[in-house]
Amino acid sequence: MMAVCGCIMSVRSFSLSLSLFPPRFADNSTKNLRLQHSGKARKGDGNDLTPNPRKLHNIGKELDKLGRVINDMKPVSELPFNVRPKTRKEKNKLASRACRLKKKAQHEANKIKLYGLETEHKRLMNGIFQLKQILVGKCNNTIKSEDAEEYKQQLDTLVQTSSKIKIAGNSTEFVNKMLENVRAGNNISIDTVLENF
Repeated sequence: MMAVCGCIMSVRSFSLSLSLFPPRFADNSTKNLRLQHSGKARKGDGNDLTPNPRKLHNIGKELDKLGRVINDMKPVSELPFNVRPKTRKEKNKLASRACRLKKKAQHEANKIKLYGLETEHKRLMNGIFQLKQILVGKCNNTIKSEDAEEYKQQLDTLVQTSSKIKIAGNSTEFVNKMLENVRAGNNISIDTVLENF
C-alpha cells in the first residue's frame, strides 16, 4: 500500500512540475499532455501593424458623436422610476461602446507611434554603422590627415541626417501632427510627415 501511495505522489509531483515549464522549453515527451491550440490568430485587424491615421481620425469622430449623445441624455435621477432601468441600461451600453472605441483609438495611435519610432531607430542604427565605418577608415589611415576638414564635414552631415527624426519623447505630438494632416484633408504619407517633423 505504501509503494502505491508513493507512486501516486511522484506522478502528481511530475505533472505539477510539467506545468512549471514554459511550452517552448519543455521536452517533446510531455507535448501530448498539454492542451494544444491551432495557432490561428483572432479575426480582425488587431494583428495588422500598418499605421492608418485616417482610421484613427474616423474613430475620433465617432467618439465625439457618442460623447454628445451620452451628454445629451437626461440624468437618470431626473427620470420617473419606471423608466430609470431602461435609460440606465442604454446609457451603460453607449458608455461601453465609447470605452471600446477609446481602446481601438489607443491601438491605432500606438501603431503610428511604433512606425515613427521604428523609422527613427533604423535611421540611428544606419548612422551608427556609417560612423563606425568612417572611424575604422580613420584608424586604418585610409583617410589622410590633409582631408581633416572634409572628414569633419562628413561626420557633421552624418550626425544631422541620422538624428533628424526625433519621435522618442515626442510621440504624442507626432500622432497629433498626423491627425492635423488628415483633418486638413492633406493626403500626405507618414514618411513625409516624418521628414518634416
